[in-house]
Amino acid sequence: MNTENIGRVAISVLVVMAFMAYVGAILKVPIPGDMRDVVNTAGGILGGAFVGVVNYWIGSSSGSSAKDKTITTLSNNKVP
Repeated sequence: MNTENIGRVAISVLVVMAFMAYVGAILKVPIPGDMRDVVNTAGGILGGAFVGVVNYWIGSSSGSSAKDKTITTLSNNKVP
């Protein structure tokens, strides 16, 4: 892994771990009635961030990154 991806990987790992911890906690800990809206909102925010991480690493951003690397490689090896 190169140094330019360390921040992306760290944030991705943090988001995935937070989402998994939320899902684990929501299944085990009873939620008081007055906190249900807050807990559900937090879950929605974490769920959206989780989807963003998955889309980044698997979706079009991943393909775009591969395309950029290919273009860079081809431009560095151009024939005079």
